[in-house]
Amino acid sequence: MKIVRNLLATLVLAALTTACGLPVPFEWTSDAQQVNVDELLGDNTFNVPAGEDAAAAQELIQKYLADFGNEENWPDDLAEVKIDVPLLQTFPVDLNQNETIASAADKLEAVAVDNLEVRFLSNSINYSIPSFHFFTVDNGVTMPEAEAFDMNNLPAGVQQIGSMTGVEAKSTGSFALEYSDGGKQLLSDAVLARQFNIAIYTQVTFDSSQDGGLVPTGAAEVKAHIKGRILSGN
Repeated sequence: MKIVRNLLATLVLAALTTACGLPVPFEWTSDAQQVNVDELLGDNTFNVPAGEDAAAAQELIQKYLADFGNEENWPDDLAEVKIDVPLLQTFPVDLNQNETIASAADKLEAVAVDNLEVRFLSNSINYSIPSFHFFTVDNGVTMPEAEAFDMNNLPAGVQQIGSMTGVEAKSTGSFALEYSDGGKQLLSDAVLARQFNIAIYTQVTFDSSQDGGLVPTGAAEVKAHIKGRILSGN
């Protein structure tokens, strides 16, 4: 069966090569973007254990975050507190500026995306970041704020293409997308349009019981990277 599948793949590639010429590899890398935890907190949801007064706890937490350098601001008798912080980052993609794609723009037939990854160039964030969720966003679509983003009710023109494993606190490196069903084709279609956006969504829970403490600090410098092949007509 494997031999048959390989033979079919060879025949398909041969047909594409005959019709469109040899596949030409291309790569695209976004500009580096800074993600600063202090700027991302904003007005978020505070979760407190049952029996605690949520309004009083929120007031105390806001006071603490405003002056976290003074540990005396943290009351000894306050139970464990968690803060859920949704993060939504958007990378604009304009492949019209890519020389390989621009040279074949008038005869572009198909695109096959092989890899999409996020590169953490630097990272001083003192919390682990859980799995990221990736979306393509049609050009011209305005994304909501992170707090209003609902993965189960996506806006028109926004499609989920996969997810990525989490990033440990203060770690760097490249983290590749794992495609959802149909996600690779959705991304390839978006790349074929040459101008779109990639949105990345996650939620970080800052926890007073964790080693990092309640107070989130640090920043990261990240880039998005796409690698694939284009097929152009003769």
